Amino acid sequence: LYNTSVAMDKDGKVVARHYKFELFGGEASQLTVGPDINNSLFDTPAGKAAMLICADAQCIVTKLSAGPSCTAHSVKMLKELFLQKKPAIVLFSAAWTIPPGNAPWGSIEVIKQIAQNNVWVVAAGNTRSKGPGGGVWKPGGDAVKSTTSSSPSVIVADIPFKK
Repeated sequence: LYNTSVAMDKDGKVVARHYKFELFGGEASQLTVGPDINNSLFDTPAGKAAMLICADAQCIVTKLSAGPSCTAHSVKMLKELFLQKKPAIVLFSAAWTIPPGNAPWGSIEVIKQIAQNNVWVVAAGNTRSKGPGGGVWKPGGDAVKSTTSSSPSVIVADIPFKK
């Protein structure tokens, strides 16, 4: 069993499937670590998109250094993603355990750190968790539109087409 995100095209065909590669807490007793990121990317009019799930971003926060909160496997996956595959957009979903404002692990803080990898970030958070947050961030970390609401929200923002 994997924690999985799926991307579909306008006709409902699956175009990418991301398996979470950094398991958190007791997840390893129930889930399998995602083996690679090769099926996690797909093309969009704005450029190549990639998916990450929750704790996959832990290694970004630890500056791609392995340790208790980031496995060597995850460091390898993120280096391959950002240094070799070079997506234009990262789609990120999470069920936060830490509220916003608790740097460096709060929801908005983590999203900004992903965007600092020169990517657009489209993020969705679970509204029942401690750190809801979602929206769209520009490369570098500035928010285009975001929310920290614990109520379900719909965010609409423009991402420029690739030229």
